[in-house]
Amino acid sequence: MTTIPVSHFGIGFDTARYGHHVSYMNENKRTATKAFHFEENDQGYQKLLNALLALAAKSSNNYHLNIRIDAAGQYADNLIHWLHKQELNMTISVGTTAKNKSYREAHYNKRKADPVESLACARFGVVERPPAMLPPNPAFSTLRSVVSAMEANATNLTRLVNQLHLLLATCFPELATLVNDISKGYCLAAYKRLLPW
Repeated sequence: MTTIPVSHFGIGFDTARYGHHVSYMNENKRTATKAFHFEENDQGYQKLLNALLALAAKSSNNYHLNIRIDAAGQYADNLIHWLHKQELNMTISVGTTAKNKSYREAHYNKRKADPVESLACARFGVVERPPAMLPPNPAFSTLRSVVSAMEANATNLTRLVNQLHLLLATCFPELATLVNDISKGYCLAAYKRLLPW
């Protein structure tokens, strides 16, 4: 019985806020199909799905997609969740920005552009064939959003306290030598009584 060899493809994604760039590479490190940019919407994902299915059809469905994603912050979350829902023969891996940058610079002469970023990821996928990532857990996405909001609030509080320091320095500079934390409740109550408005 003759075994039909599996055709491996590298699919590389450079992610951004409103859309992503995808490149395709075969095992000979040649372009497997035309690279393109797609938007973060239904039409964009349908365009991506059509391209992946067409690539699979070229290989008589005896294929494997080695997907590598350059995840810039949280911009890749929707893409990662969408990919894990597709019924395709694939391995999905996500690289850190620093690791992907080093790989790109080693193979593409430090050129920087979305098409080059995604091409480097495609090359990494088909050549290195990294292990698959674990499917995303929605609970972690929610937790990350909550932590991000808490960090933003803490940053905003620090900014407001610093502004208060500057204002008090013009009218009551000695307060900073008497009180360790001018944002304490009793201090705020005192400001409210002392301010004319």
